[in-house]
Amino acid sequence: MSNSNYTILDTNLYRASTDYKPCKYNQQGGLMPQTESLYTGRRINVRAIIYREGKILAVKHRRGDQAAPYYAVPGGGLDPHESLTECLIRELREETGVTAKPGKLLFIQQFPSSRASYEEELEFFFAVDNPDDFTDIDISQTTHGAQELAVCEYIDPSQHVLYPEFLQNTDIALYINGDQPVLVVDNFNEQHQQLL
Repeated sequence: MSNSNYTILDTNLYRASTDYKPCKYNQQGGLMPQTESLYTGRRINVRAIIYREGKILAVKHRRGDQAAPYYAVPGGGLDPHESLTECLIRELREETGVTAKPGKLLFIQQFPSSRASYEEELEFFFAVDNPDDFTDIDISQTTHGAQELAVCEYIDPSQHVLYPEFLQNTDIALYINGDQPVLVVDNFNEQHQQLL
């Protein structure tokens, strides 16, 4: 839904959902629901853009006992019946130990998935409104950070290998501090980008 001044995205549309279908009778003669996924070919991820003094918080995932050769922004996959912002808060708490204050939606990215059980991935990138809380992170003290991450630090995105690649060439400050519309990156159509 949009008009000339703004775009409204209903984040509830992007909740992981299930469809309940009757499958058998219980002992009282009533129908018992069976949960069946509506669509399992798309993974929905939520990512954080934590911007501070010209840098963003980025992580290197653990690959065995080595760090990945590239950085990524923190976040992860949506759990069933979880909203986008609930996912963002949970993922950052798990990976950094810090409770994020979700800000505005900045970017949406869609791309073919390399994961065996998915055909595509859809990612939502939100600004985080409390970046100063993320300056002193000890991933060894988090529930997931030490198992999943090798590095968590602020970086200049133009000076490092950072995925997704569009973040290396995007003026992040302009999107966080300005009235830019949401940038949509469609990697199914040769890096086609558009603004909502």
